[in-house]
Amino acid sequence: MSAHIALVRSSAVSIITGFLLLSSPLQAQQADGPGAGAVPRTFDFTTYDCAKAGAGLDSRHVGQVIAGAYREWVSLSKGGAVRCVSELVPQARPLSRDDAQALLAASAQVGAAPAQSSERVASLDAGAAPNFAHADLGGAATSGHVLNDAPDFKDYAILDGGFGQTLVGTAPMEKAAAQAEPAIKIDREKPASVGIDERTRVTTVDEAPWNTIGQLVVTWRDGTQSICTGTLISPYAVLTAGQCAHNRSKGGFAARTSFAPGQTQENMLGAVTQRIAARNADYVETTSRWTQISGDESILINDARADYAVYYFLTAWTHATTLMPIVYDSTAAAVGNHAGYPTAITGARGLNQAMWFSSGPETSRSSTLLRSIQIREYAMDVSTGSIGGPIWTFDGGARAFVGIVSYGGDDYAGGVWFGGDNKTLISAWQSWAPGKPSPAMARPALSVPLTFPSSTGFASSLFRFYNPGLVTGTVSVTFRHGTTGSLLGTWTSPPLPPHSSKQFMVADMERQANPQIDPGGKDNYTATISTDFQGFVQTVIWNQTGLSLTNSSGCSNGLADDVSNLINVHTTNITQYPSVIMIHNLADRASDAVIGVYDARKGDRLGGIVVPAIAPNAAATFGAADIERVLHYTPYFEHDHYNLVIENDFYGYGQHIVYNNGAGLVMNMTAKCLMRPN
Repeated sequence: MSAHIALVRSSAVSIITGFLLLSSPLQAQQADGPGAGAVPRTFDFTTYDCAKAGAGLDSRHVGQVIAGAYREWVSLSKGGAVRCVSELVPQARPLSRDDAQALLAASAQVGAAPAQSSERVASLDAGAAPNFAHADLGGAATSGHVLNDAPDFKDYAILDGGFGQTLVGTAPMEKAAAQAEPAIKIDREKPASVGIDERTRVTTVDEAPWNTIGQLVVTWRDGTQSICTGTLISPYAVLTAGQCAHNRSKGGFAARTSFAPGQTQENMLGAVTQRIAARNADYVETTSRWTQISGDESILINDARADYAVYYFLTAWTHATTLMPIVYDSTAAAVGNHAGYPTAITGARGLNQAMWFSSGPETSRSSTLLRSIQIREYAMDVSTGSIGGPIWTFDGGARAFVGIVSYGGDDYAGGVWFGGDNKTLISAWQSWAPGKPSPAMARPALSVPLTFPSSTGFASSLFRFYNPGLVTGTVSVTFRHGTTGSLLGTWTSPPLPPHSSKQFMVADMERQANPQIDPGGKDNYTATISTDFQGFVQTVIWNQTGLSLTNSSGCSNGLADDVSNLINVHTTNITQYPSVIMIHNLADRASDAVIGVYDARKGDRLGGIVVPAIAPNAAATFGAADIERVLHYTPYFEHDHYNLVIENDFYGYGQHIVYNNGAGLVMNMTAKCLMRPN
């Protein structure tokens, strides 16, 4: 069987056909379950000697938060006897026998006392439960996104017609390239369970590992919501599926996501109790590959290996201090265990919000095919809401977190297996703490295309840096000779206030660089950008002869997929080059777009506008004159640009077009590059 098998998601659960169940005995692994008490593990250290560990030993690579601190190590053993433990984090070193015993004993102490009553929240009224949509949930480079609550919309002017320029038309969303092979098609509304549902409701949610598994409520940019499952892997990080973080058909990254560990419900449609109060995540990351394919009706099974993501919390979860260890490249066979928050049990379509457990043997297809592509599959029940939940193994004495549910249905579930090309990224997520750059943000300097020196007679280059955050930041640009690559000098920006996007001519940057750059005899520059904030940059070419502007933005990390920020929109002070804004509605219903308007030079908020009732698959078009009219605003001298931000959960995107009235040209000024702190 080829590894290029297609998956089709049915209500967020991808379906695979044609597998056989393993009938072998359970071997060393066994089914876990609610109330299954773990027997403390004991280790044989009689032959412990790292210097003489030898070859042919069983290797176990583990990352785990122990007493609130991240530890990572590799242990070598044979026949139950530990031969060597080599610590990787916080210090790379072989451990002595005593230190190794202490580490493994601490690793086995997973769990915490039940949360104190002061940490609990009152039961939620059943009638207040959200009506979640049963909608499609959507080497390991990452993409990330800051999560923000929706703004207060009470102080917005209504952009209610009389637009200066009207260019209304359809705006279909871009579709991904066709898959290499045809997908297996099935009914998207296939019932979650049509056979025997063998799941068990978890009632011991105050105990490990259940108190680290929680319900994720994901709010997408189109306003719909989905339920997923996530697992605490550190006090600051919840691991889940990429489907629960990014969906291109719903606007990209989630707009908002809350996590409630150990949530329970006494009966179907009954009151919901959150043992620990739910909190909104602050930041989300997933793999770059998942951002390219998310939301598609079908994916190749190979791509399930990219279906994982993390939600970060700036405030630590403290109800459990030693968490289930992540074990990489585990060779454990036979039985997988899973717990999650399915929205349907035994075929019911009720708003189930309790945790349910399932376990089962590995499928034959998994053992013969999927293991080679970093995926495992087990004969256990899952349905919508279970996606992103943990897969772990249990030997009666210890649990090992080894994978995530990405797809499944009646009697089978599978997903990414920890190890191989995801090991570095997941361990970086698990070891993250506030103040430390996240993996998606810890990047080398951003490279941008060739730019013209000021000695070029026919064109000039300029940079625009946009700070969409809440704190003032700075940017540094290092210029090199475009032909030889030799270092010329580094320019550092003045302070860039929040919501500002200042514009700088290369001629000025040359004079202010350290050392000062002589443009003579140079045809072009290459440039790299470093910054202390997350924002955007555009490179623009000004053609003095043709009197035209060209957005020349290009980036070593690819153009930004941001659809909400439109930068350096021309005010009416720039009469020769009027800006036109097009807001495209991709929803299947008329929708309002709520837009904040900022002074690009100072960063001051000038007000907000509402573009009302944009028709489905259509675009509303307006100009700077319309903005100034409804806000009763007149731009001051030298106020040349606005920044516009779509601030509600609008399912669509914006475009910034500039008209050159003299040359009869139309220029798309939307594209920009994402800058991340270095």
